[in-house]
Amino acid sequence: MGVYACDVVLPEEDPSDFELLHATFVRDLSPQDIVGQTLVRDIAGVAWKKMRVDRIETKVLIDEMNMPIKQEEYFGTAYLHKKEVRQLIPCIPRLTKEFVLGAISALAFANDFQEEELSPEFEQMIEEKYPVLADFLNQKIFQLMTVSSPLEVSNELCPIPMFGNESSTFDQRLHLVVQELKQIVWLYHHKDAILLEQQMIQHRRILAFMERLSGTRLHDDLRRSSAKLLAEYRKHEEWRRGRGAVDIEEMVKH
Repeated sequence: MGVYACDVVLPEEDPSDFELLHATFVRDLSPQDIVGQTLVRDIAGVAWKKMRVDRIETKVLIDEMNMPIKQEEYFGTAYLHKKEVRQLIPCIPRLTKEFVLGAISALAFANDFQEEELSPEFEQMIEEKYPVLADFLNQKIFQLMTVSSPLEVSNELCPIPMFGNESSTFDQRLHLVVQELKQIVWLYHHKDAILLEQQMIQHRRILAFMERLSGTRLHDDLRRSSAKLLAEYRKHEEWRRGRGAVDIEEMVKH
């Protein structure tokens, strides 16, 4: 058995798994002679090869599903064909309802406070009442201002790129923050549709993969081999039982 396992099992596979599979076939089919044992061993070998093919196909499909989406795959989508929408996708897992409500509140406030004078007191008020806005302002604005105690930058901010630079005025940077907040609110309201489009692309890949498989003969060949071996085993068992019955009759006659 061990030598046969070495012939069937590849180096990266576990021989004990094959031995367990073979033992299961032996238990179920109960071969009674060397011919039956050989046939059952071959049946187990074909089943093992089919399991290997299934594993390989699964891995290939998973690898294919994880490949970056190609431009042509966005055909027919309402949102994902736009590059600026695709750039927002990494933000989606962080868009909790609480975060978005904070963004909406911050957006309403940010639209009206351009005339306010920046001061530690004003900064503290923003931090307490509008934490989402405080995070964005700290990341984009306050670290460039001369303030006594700049707010800590949150690590949970969505990675939406800013297009300002250090020479931008406060109003310019505030405008960019407002645009980011608008993007977050828009993304929250459209995220389900965007994710459905991503899922549609994945389904297309699965269908294409299955169509390619339908043209292969490996599964069919293994299935036919298994059926043929089972038929041979059943035929052998019928012959063995018939021979045993004849032997018993000869013993009774004598």
